[in-house]
Amino acid sequence: MNSHKIATIFSFCSNDWRFLKSCIEGARHFSNQILVTVCDHFFDGSPENYALLEEVYRTYPDVQFVEFAFDPDRSYNIYSSISLEHPLWRLECHNIGRWISYFFIKNDIEYLYYCDGDEITEGKRFSDWLNTKTYQAYSAMRFSCYWYFREARYRAITDDDMSLLIRKDLLKPEMFWDEHERMGLYLNVPGKKMIHVKGEDGSPLVHHYSWVRTREEMDKKFATWRHYWERDWKELLDQEYERPFSGVDFIRQYSYIEEKPVFDPLEVEIPSLKAIDFDEHIVNVKLFDNVRRVCRQEMFRRELDHVFEIGENSDRHQFLQQ
Repeated sequence: MNSHKIATIFSFCSNDWRFLKSCIEGARHFSNQILVTVCDHFFDGSPENYALLEEVYRTYPDVQFVEFAFDPDRSYNIYSSISLEHPLWRLECHNIGRWISYFFIKNDIEYLYYCDGDEITEGKRFSDWLNTKTYQAYSAMRFSCYWYFREARYRAITDDDMSLLIRKDLLKPEMFWDEHERMGLYLNVPGKKMIHVKGEDGSPLVHHYSWVRTREEMDKKFATWRHYWERDWKELLDQEYERPFSGVDFIRQYSYIEEKPVFDPLEVEIPSLKAIDFDEHIVNVKLFDNVRRVCRQEMFRRELDHVFEIGENSDRHQFLQQ
């Protein structure tokens, strides 16, 4: 059992299949708990690849998955007026997954490490860094990551903060609804904090591969991600693939160098599986011991249990009857 009492939480969708194995293998080096949250639809409301989701659940029986129901009519945040038509709806969906994870963390966990499903942490190096115990002096830390585009051999000369390590005891459920997502959590917790955290050798510990996909996967990424309304991504993507890589990405305008890949997602094979429809999936998911499926109503009750601390509290019972 790892001595650092860290739970690693990944936000995942089937379009991140190529990265998940490396994400989990990295996290095993330093995590007492690995939890993966996944929505049963993409955040634009389109159906997930249910066969691929079930293959993920089958492949990692020792990993805990929480699959949450997509609700196009109402956010899991009871105070939110954002709905499917709102530009910030998909941002809300990202927050929903992380908010849900808070209620499934083991009692003895002291720190939460939040990553997206395309952010791979170098597990051994991260574990070595944790052994310095530097993190114990901070309430929250954000980690620099390498940024790749189009192919794994193209790495940006600019690194960027992505993953977040944060003290569990300083978090409150309402902090998860910040529009700045993980940065919001970082800003909202009290205490001493640090950004641009790197390994002992001064290089990033995390690799961000969100833009190393096939063209089809890139199309899906841009059609479903939270920034869909900001620019004409389809036009920009079409222009990008009309030519060889120019050395500058069209998302952050980072410049890139070419080097030998440390990991190549495009070499990861995606299995060819018989399609499963949503209704069949709802039945199948009950057969997985490592998957907990939740809905908005259940999570509302979980939050009340947290607020009132014990499930049989009379105030809670009275509240539920209203």
